[in-house]
Order: sequence, then C-alpha cells, then structure tokens
Amino acid sequence: MKIGLSSRLLPQYDVKELVRLAKICGFEGIELGGIAGGDEPCNNPALIEAPEKARDFLRAEGIKPVVLSTNATVSSGNASRRHAQKELIEQTIELGAALGASFVRFPAGGVEALDTKDRTRSRVAREAIELAKKAATCGVGLLIENTYDFATSPDIWFIADAVSKPAFGCCWNQRIAKLRGERPTNSMPRLARKIGVVHLCDGLLDEDSSVREYTPLGQGDFEVDRQLKLLKGLAYDGWLVYGQDKPLTGDAAEHLKQASQYLKGFLAQEEPVLAAYKGDKNPAKFASRKAAT
Repeated sequence: MKIGLSSRLLPQYDVKELVRLAKICGFEGIELGGIAGGDEPCNNPALIEAPEKARDFLRAEGIKPVVLSTNATVSSGNASRRHAQKELIEQTIELGAALGASFVRFPAGGVEALDTKDRTRSRVAREAIELAKKAATCGVGLLIENTYDFATSPDIWFIADAVSKPAFGCCWNQRIAKLRGERPTNSMPRLARKIGVVHLCDGLLDEDSSVREYTPLGQGDFEVDRQLKLLKGLAYDGWLVYGQDKPLTGDAAEHLKQASQYLKGFLAQEEPVLAAYKGDKNPAKFASRKAAT
C-alpha cells in the first residue's frame, strides 16, 4: 500500500505548495480537488492551461497524482442538470489523463425530494457506465465515493456491479459508512477488489453519531487500525489517501508528518503467518507477501 495526501486538508494551497509539503511530510502521492481556494480542478488555471507542465513538475518532484476529484454528481432527476454535471466529470477525466493521474473520483450524490433511493441509484449506475467507457478510452480509472445518501457498502457495490467495467471501482470512505452504522468488518470484505482508493481520517463521535472533532489517526472512533488490518488481509495494494472534509488548523506540517509516520509504521508491521495447527507442514505464505511498489 502507498500513502497520499488530499488537497481537501489544505484547500488554500496551490499545486506546488501542496506537492512540496507532501514530499517533506513523507507522502508518495496527492489527491487534487479544490486547489488554491477553488472548488474544481477544471476551474484551476494552473492545471487547465498547462497540464503537461503540472505533470512534469509532479514527476520531477517524485509525487504521484493519484486522484483528480470533482464534486459533480449524476444523481439528479433533472436531465439538463445531470447532463451539465456529467460534462464536468468528463472534463475532469480528460484533465486527469493529461496530468497522468491514476484515477478520477466523483461522489455518488444524493436523493432529491419526490425521488426514491432505488430510482436514483439505478440512474447513477446508468450514467456511470458511459463515464467508465470515457475513462477507459482516456486511460484512467473512474471511482465513485460513498456519500450520505449512499453511505454503505451495499449501495456502492450495487452501482459498481451494475457498471461492471475494469476501469470502474470505488473510493471508499469508512467515515461516512461509520456515521450510518456500518463497520469496516462488513464494508471492506464486501467491496474487496472494487476498492481503488481508500480515504482515511479519524475523529470523535457524539451520541447522535455526528463528528464532534477530527483527531490524529488512531485516536478516534473510526477504527483506522481495523481498516488497515482488513486491507492487509484482503491483500489490498492500492492507495491510502489521508483527507477529511474540514481543512487542517494549526501546524499543518507537524500534523501531516504524524499521519504519514503512523501509516508507514502500521504498514511496516509484519503480520503473523497463520497455520491450521502448530507445526503445520504447509503454513500459509500469502500473509508475508510484500506488495509490489
């Protein structure tokens, strides 16, 4: 597994500032969403006017553009609104390809008034089929992230299974699933190979399951340790992207160094090789397998 940093933590930073901080703090890649105070990568002049220059800068710095993220959704029942949002996702796919990003991420969206969850979910799946074809043509993966109306793994599994394209998967955010009562022991094994990127953060929950405050990794209620153990057990070798929906405050560099050290320390731990009984003639070997880099 590899670790990345989301621009959602530092939305006021431009690309160069974000990349240099990620490098200093020990991250290997970045997620680009809102940058330098903007809300969409496709609205950022530094990216859309000279994507090749940005790509070359990232390569020179040794930082991978893991995910290009948009807030556009295709869940609306209004055809013209949905079409405009779909076009924005398509533009983000094209920009992601030009930047050399591995994935483009878009949220699952929400259920509008007078609509139903089943109808909305099926609509998202139909639109995602076309978007996945576009992504495959451009050479990037397309990921859908769980949202509050489609928070749990059955919702995302339904969409990913309906699309059933090699270029399509999910960006899993256990924080959102946790707020709907789903634990990682249910969600991660269910989604398994459909997971392309994992969003990680940690925080303390109130009695009504709302987030009271965000905390350093491993100090909250989001079961980060269990998530990482499950991903190891699933032989997941993709990206862990550290990000939350509120910007960092205080000493950002110190906070991010702590996060990267926590993740690297956990990933470096050797998992015990489990055997059926003591002295097993054929002990399992897959648990000690090193992920490809």
